[in-house]
Amino acid sequence: MDNKILDGILKEIETAIQSRGRTDLYIDRDEEREILQIALQRGMTLDLARKMLSETCQKKSFVVESSVLQQFEDRVFQWQKEQGNISEKAFQALACELFEKTQGAKALGDCKQILVEVIETNDYSIRPGLFSDWFQRVKKELDTG
Repeated sequence: MDNKILDGILKEIETAIQSRGRTDLYIDRDEEREILQIALQRGMTLDLARKMLSETCQKKSFVVESSVLQQFEDRVFQWQKEQGNISEKAFQALACELFEKTQGAKALGDCKQILVEVIETNDYSIRPGLFSDWFQRVKKELDTG
């Protein structure tokens, strides 16, 4: 692809990032899909479009949700591998870690819900509480909260 064309597409991507993430510096999955679609419609490959999106967001201090979630899933996997299970304390720490990485664009409750989904999807082991099933309690709180 011609450099002039790539520069034009890059400008469109930058503009799309600025307009979609202006208020929170956060590009969620839907916004990411829209931005990638712009590049694809201009004839760019998906890999190159993702690379441009990632590099542009990194330069401008924008957070890309899909990248954060992938890193987070890797982090939870590593925790599970090292510790063998996830305790209530670890759950709370991991949820807070995700909240920080999303720069507050996701509420803490949303971060806990994401963590529940990661645990259940991957069938990770939960360290039981002494007097209660804390994991079921958290899930119930998230359903009613």
